[in-house]
Amino acid sequence: MLITGTETGKLVPFTVENAPAQYAVTATATSKVSQDVIVSFAVDTNLVTAYNAEVSGKYFAAPAGSYQLLANTATIKAGTNVSAPVMVEVLSLNNFVTGRTYIPGNYKKRNRA
Repeated sequence: MLITGTETGKLVPFTVENAPAQYAVTATATSKVSQDVIVSFAVDTNLVTAYNAEVSGKYFAAPAGSYQLLANTATIKAGTNVSAPVMVEVLSLNNFVTGRTYIPGNYKKRNRA
């Protein structure tokens, strides 16, 4: 499974072998922020098609019901460029197809605290 992991949309891979399992995902700014920035995470499977077109990729939306975000916001503290982690819990591997690369989510918006 791959999940978007930076403000620029770069993918951060992690391998899922067992479920249930939890994985930490962070947002990364391109430079240190001067004040706290709240980043919202959201699942939007409609973005997979657009992302594939942009990067000539062959990614798949993670199967509905197979994972959940345990929080939907994180903060990049002033003077840093990486947010606190948001946990993604993989609930089941039953509907995943071996060999496919999945994308479950993307950033929704960026706000200053």
